This record gives sequence, C-alpha cells and structure tokens, in this order.
Amino acid sequence: MSGEVDKMGIGKRLILSPWRTDEKARMDRGRLTLMIFMVVLVVIIIFSSYIRVPIQTVLILLAVIIMVIGRAKVQDLMAGLILHPIMAMTAGFLIAGALGLAGGFDVLIKGLAWL
Repeated sequence: MSGEVDKMGIGKRLILSPWRTDEKARMDRGRLTLMIFMVVLVVIIIFSSYIRVPIQTVLILLAVIIMVIGRAKVQDLMAGLILHPIMAMTAGFLIAGALGLAGGFDVLIKGLAWL
C-alpha cells in the first residue's frame, strides 16, 4: 500500500486520506482538516458583509467535519473537554479571591459608581 501512496500526488493523497489506513494517512488527514479550516475562515472574513451566518454555527459545523475526517471518537474528545471548564472555574475563583484580598473589588465598585 505504501508504494501506491508514494506514487499519488499530494492532492489525491489529501482527498483520499479519510479512507486510507496507511502510516501517512494521519498526517494527510491533519493537513486536509487544517486546509479546510483555514479556507472556511478566509472565506468568512472576505465575504463577511455578504454571509450573515453566526461564527459559532460555522465553527460547530467545522468541528463536526474535522471529527469525521480525523476519525475522532467521543472518548478522545471528552477527556479534554472536562478539564477545560474545571481549570477555567478554578482560575476564576483564584483571581476573585486574590482581587478580594487585594481590594480590587472595592476599586471596581468605586469605579462603577463614578460612571
């Protein structure tokens, strides 16, 4: 199989990467998904006055497409999703505690009252 892959052009390798199982397929899937992501973002930036779609919708659709192309499993994704909110919440509590002890909230209240 690797002999056939070596003879393919880069375009054909990238397009066929979601269905290949050789050792180079993973890198080709990564290249393909990165190119899709960049092209969609550039198109949205260039045609932002004509395309009236929320960016969140586009990002969710891109995430689904990338998951399918990259053969991601739900277990692979859930491992990273749980840590992010917990770390963000912990960091927020630490910052709030530090601001409370340092008097940052008092300054914030005075600043808001001044407005």
